[in-house]
Amino acid sequence: VAVTHIFKFLLDSPALTHARITHMHFPGKVPNSHLQVNLQAAAYQALGIFKRVPIPSYLLQPSDVKAALSQPWPDIRIVHDEHGASTITLMEGHEAAPQSMPPTWLETHSGSAAPIPFLDTLVFGIFFVLVKCLFAIGRIDVVNFLVSVFGPLKKFIAIPLSKSIVANEAAYFWCIAAACQYAVRFHELPEPDREELFSNYIYCFGDSHILSVAWQPFVIKGKKYLSIPLVATGLKIWHLRKESTFYPRVTLSRMAAEIPKGSKVLICIGELDIRESLLRVVDGAKYKSIKEAIAAIIVQYDEATKSMAGNMDHMYVMYPPPILPETRSLTNMFWKALDAMFAAPSFPTNVTAIPTAFALTADGYRLKDEYVLDGTHLAPSCVKEFGPYM
Repeated sequence: VAVTHIFKFLLDSPALTHARITHMHFPGKVPNSHLQVNLQAAAYQALGIFKRVPIPSYLLQPSDVKAALSQPWPDIRIVHDEHGASTITLMEGHEAAPQSMPPTWLETHSGSAAPIPFLDTLVFGIFFVLVKCLFAIGRIDVVNFLVSVFGPLKKFIAIPLSKSIVANEAAYFWCIAAACQYAVRFHELPEPDREELFSNYIYCFGDSHILSVAWQPFVIKGKKYLSIPLVATGLKIWHLRKESTFYPRVTLSRMAAEIPKGSKVLICIGELDIRESLLRVVDGAKYKSIKEAIAAIIVQYDEATKSMAGNMDHMYVMYPPPILPETRSLTNMFWKALDAMFAAPSFPTNVTAIPTAFALTADGYRLKDEYVLDGTHLAPSCVKEFGPYM
């Protein structure tokens, strides 16, 4: 709610919207004046959504989930006249008033892309967080709308957002934008299927790789379940230590406490440990070898998994996906350590491993095309491979 209020405030600032946002991004042949109108409408609509669906905790009520995912995804119509004014049909059928804007940014900069001003970068960051919040509560219809607004901007930005101060927020946005291509149009499903999905949930929590399985239908022993995402941004297995007070650990603990006892859950953590931490801690002489560092992490994962599984009907542990070629050898070492963890006689019987080696080609060197999403996450089509383990 705070994010949407800040975003609305920024968009309501005439100096900001006219001098910056509206003059930056679209080519002259497609007047860019609709960008401001669309973003303002999105901010107002998001405010309305959060007011109608108060969220006192991390978990949505079943009625809220059903209401959110049952929204249709109408087409967006943007009409431009010869003067550059735009008329937009918004999500709920309201039309924004035509607005005439000064010359486009590209017209005044010889049609070339250029660095993003610092203030605009902050606005983009808030916009990305807004999209992330909306995706988290199931408003895929609105997310698709916002993606259609912002999507064309990527090729007109000279300095990649991945190298800016909002790199993480941008990464989430592009991942969500890509994942929406696989989203299920729940409002088009037969009523019996919808009712079954909206009555049975599997709670999926972990790092950003949970986005790959968010809002997807799972089939567990012949019964359909809807996956509810609970993302703890930046979470590593190392954060699961009992003494840790780092915010991803606190977020995960609060999420886990709110999941109803006796639920089915899926957890995916560890890719950040592999990508960011293993080599660093060995180089820093905290551990003598990669093998020793992995063993220390597995101890934490083993303890945390056993603790969380005690309150659940069943827990599925999705192995860190083998996305990046640069860390593939480390990922293989980590998988072997997880295999040993699951093979231990003392490991809980209500915990099942879901290996992710299926995503690689037979030679183990390349990600299969059907699982490529944004370069750092698996495509949601990976869910179909979970069947044998469920």
